[in-house]
Amino acid sequence: MDYAGVRLEGKGVYRRDAVPAAEVRASSLHQLRSGTIVYNRMWASRGAFGLVPDALDGTLVSNDFPAFELIDDHAADVSFLELMVTSPQFWAKASELSSGSTGRRRLKEQEFLGLPVALPPLVEQRRIVDLIGAVDDAIEKAEASVAAAGRAMCEFGSGLIARSVNEGWATGTLQDALLRDDAIRTGPFGSQLHQSDYVPDGPVAVIMPADMRDNRIDLDGAARVSAADAERLSRHSTEAGDILWSRRGDVTRFALVDRAAAGSLCGTGCFLLRPSDPTDSSWLEPILSSPATGKWLESNAVGATMLNLNRSILAGVPVPLPPSSQRPVIAGAWAAMRDAESKASAMSDSLRSLRSKMLSALLSGEHAIPDSYDEVMEVAA
Repeated sequence: MDYAGVRLEGKGVYRRDAVPAAEVRASSLHQLRSGTIVYNRMWASRGAFGLVPDALDGTLVSNDFPAFELIDDHAADVSFLELMVTSPQFWAKASELSSGSTGRRRLKEQEFLGLPVALPPLVEQRRIVDLIGAVDDAIEKAEASVAAAGRAMCEFGSGLIARSVNEGWATGTLQDALLRDDAIRTGPFGSQLHQSDYVPDGPVAVIMPADMRDNRIDLDGAARVSAADAERLSRHSTEAGDILWSRRGDVTRFALVDRAAAGSLCGTGCFLLRPSDPTDSSWLEPILSSPATGKWLESNAVGATMLNLNRSILAGVPVPLPPSSQRPVIAGAWAAMRDAESKASAMSDSLRSLRSKMLSALLSGEHAIPDSYDEVMEVAA
C-alpha cells in the first residue's frame, strides 16, 4: 500500500515508504486526489500543508490528513492556494487556531476552513503564480549550479589522487605534509575548559565541530571565553592557515582557519593542525576533502557507538605530495571552484529571500502586480 505524508515548512506532499496492510494502525484511511490541498492536523502550526501532485494521486493517508478539493475554479486558482497555504504567514494563523495540549496541538477542519485569506481576482492570482514560478525557476537553476560546483570539487580531489599515481608523485602521510613534529595538537580537555568558563559576551571564540561548515568556520554561534581564560589556554590559539579537525562523530569534518577566525581557540572536540607553511592548507584542502580520504578515516577510526580519532590515526592519513611547483596551481584551481560555489550559493540564498519578501507582499493583498515586474521587485526589496 502506498502512503503519503506532508513535509513541514511548506515543503510539500511526498510518498512514504510502503507498509504492509497488516501493519497499518490507523482505524481508517482515505485516498488523496491530485489537485487537492492536504495538511497534517498535528503539524499545521509548522507548515505541514501542500498540494497533491499527479504522481501521488491515489495514495493513502489517515484521518489526521484532511484534504480539500477546489469546487469553484472561477473564484480561486489551486496553484495560488498552494502558495497561500505554504506561506509562513498562513502557518502563523493556523498555529493561533490550533488547539490541544503542548506537542499535540491540532488544527481542526472547521478552523482551517474559517481562516481569513485575501483572495484577489482570478487573473491576479494567476499572475502571482506566474511571477513566483519564475523566481522558483531561477532558484532551481542556482541550486543546480551549487550542486554542479560541489560535484566538480569532489571530482577535483579524487583526480588529484589519481594524478599522483599517474605522474609518480611522492606519497606520504598528513604528518609528512605538515612538516612539523608538533603539527597535530589535541584541543583542551574538559578539566582545562569547564562549561562554567563560557561567557555570552566573551571576546574569544572557542571552535567546536558544530561550528565547522563547508570546510570553513562559522563564528556566529560559537561559544566564547574571557580574555583571561584565552590567555590561560593560549597553547590552543589558532593562526591563519591552521586546520581544525573533528575528533569524534563526523571524523571527516574539518575547517581551515582564515584571518577572520584566527585567534579563536581550538575546542575540546577538535584537533589543531598547524602546517610549517600556512599556505600548505590551501593545496591540502581538496585532498583532505576527497571521498578517498573520508573513507580511509571512517575505516580507521575507533569506537563502536561513535567514531573517534586519535593523533596517530589522523597523522597517518595517506596524502599524495605534489611537487612544490604544482602546489600553488592546485590551490589556485581549488580557490576558483570554491568561489564559484560560494557565488552560486549566495545567489540561491538571495533569490530565496526575494521570493519570501515578494510572496508576503503579494499575499497580503496590499500590493497588486503592476505592469512592470521591476516595480514588484522594489516593493519586495
